[in-house]
Amino acid sequence: MDRVTLPKLQRYQGAVALTPEQLNTLLQLFRGDILESVVWLAVNYGMRRSEICGLRWDAVDFQANTIFVCHTTIKCKGEVIFTDNTKTSTSRRHLPITPTMRKYLLTVKKRQEQSKDLFGNCYTDSGYVCTKENGKPIDPDFVTHHFQRILKANGFPMFRFHDLRHSAVNTLRKGGCDAKDIQSFLGHSDVSTTLNIYGHLMEGDMSRMGDVMDQMLRRKSLAG
Repeated sequence: MDRVTLPKLQRYQGAVALTPEQLNTLLQLFRGDILESVVWLAVNYGMRRSEICGLRWDAVDFQANTIFVCHTTIKCKGEVIFTDNTKTSTSRRHLPITPTMRKYLLTVKKRQEQSKDLFGNCYTDSGYVCTKENGKPIDPDFVTHHFQRILKANGFPMFRFHDLRHSAVNTLRKGGCDAKDIQSFLGHSDVSTTLNIYGHLMEGDMSRMGDVMDQMLRRKSLAG
């Protein structure tokens, strides 16, 4: 087998980037669903599935208005593993709590307190932001499968949960953020990673630079 030439790894080409309007529709679609908070975090922050399922309340600082991404939840060999590690060192990052997200997260916290009273001794005070009604954290694989079921049941165009990360990039680009800003927001170790994965969404940068080049050259030509 050491003489076999392995095929090159092909990057997934079917990624979908939803528009801000489609994302707002999606938020309404999951209103009241078990994945509501999961989808809110994915849409607003482009967080990875593992980061969302691993987000704990002790990482949400309402005074400093920041979310510290420092915990993850992954599925390995059928077992859910909760860890204090992230995908890379740069994945550990502080994200801003916007006024909208502040209001929403406080609502989620209030709901959990109500569920705690309702379930009593049957409630699991796990400390996670995204939980089931009984307080138990959400399984990452459940996120993937339930997300698809809801889309299909409501006739919504099918796409991967991870595509919400692409959609967040698309939203940031439309808002004028550059590749370096987006790199930090997503927690990539290098801007080249951001460009390699989301370069097709960064085309606006190339157009702008082309316009600048054209204007500068034209100005120089006119001056001569």
